[in-house]
Amino acid sequence: MCHDFEQMSSEELKKELNRLYEEQSDLERERSFVLCKTPVHIPDGVRKRLDQELDDLKRKIELIEAVLKRRGYGPDFLRKHLTK
Repeated sequence: MCHDFEQMSSEELKKELNRLYEEQSDLERERSFVLCKTPVHIPDGVRKRLDQELDDLKRKIELIEAVLKRRGYGPDFLRKHLTK
């Protein structure tokens, strides 16, 4: 799915960023459980899929953060006003 984050309002970007932070957190917990706490063998394809999903989320987060920074929202604002 292609996103044109430049076309979104700052409020839309902040909401999307919060959503992505939550999704990233959920996926990291899932990855940790599946790969570290499950006694059964996990196929390598599952590990690669989870890693790819995390990489995709991180790229989207970086893109949105960059747009917000260009709009004048600095790192202090992002830390204070967004949930990670």
